[in-house]
Amino acid sequence: MRLLNFVDRTAFYVTVAAGTVGAVAGAYNWSNAAVAAGCVAAIAPILNRITAAREQKMRGPRGLSNKQRQQILTVLQGCTFKIWVCHNRHEAEPSKFHAQLFETLKEAGLDAHWFGGMTNSTVGIEIGGKPSSDKSKLMQAFQKASIPFQEIEFMDDPGNTWGLSVWIGTNPR
Repeated sequence: MRLLNFVDRTAFYVTVAAGTVGAVAGAYNWSNAAVAAGCVAAIAPILNRITAAREQKMRGPRGLSNKQRQQILTVLQGCTFKIWVCHNRHEAEPSKFHAQLFETLKEAGLDAHWFGGMTNSTVGIEIGGKPSSDKSKLMQAFQKASIPFQEIEFMDDPGNTWGLSVWIGTNPR
C-alpha cells in the first residue's frame, strides 16, 4: 500500500510539473521541450494506473481468514442486534467478500439481513448507523480482526431506515 501511495503521489507531481514545463515551453515557442513535457505529462498517469493494477492483482481479492472469522465471533458472542450487510451485486469481488462476512455475522448470532443493490460509489467498507453500543461492538469486532473500515452516519436518512449496516464496496487495495 505504501508503494501505491508513493507512486500515486509521484505521478501526480510529475504530471503537474511536466504540464507546467510544457505550458512555459509553449509560451516561449520551445516546441521540442513542450512536446517532451507533454509526453511525460501523458505517460505518468498511465504508468500510475499500470502500477496500481499490478499491486491489486498481487494482493488478490479480500476474504476472511479462519482467524479473522474467529475473532469476529469472539467479540460478537452473545450479541443479537439487527444489521444490514450490503454490497453491489454486479461486482464479483465485493459480492464474495459480502457472502463470507454475512455468514460470519449470522453465525455470531446477529439478526443479519442481506442487501445486494447498492451502487458502485462505496470504496472499501463502511460501518453505518447512529452511534450506539451495538455499533461500537461491531467496530470493535472489525478492529480485532484487522478489517479496515470507515465509520459513517447517514445524514440523508433522518428516519434511520438502515439502522446499523455494513456497506462493502470495491476493493481499495
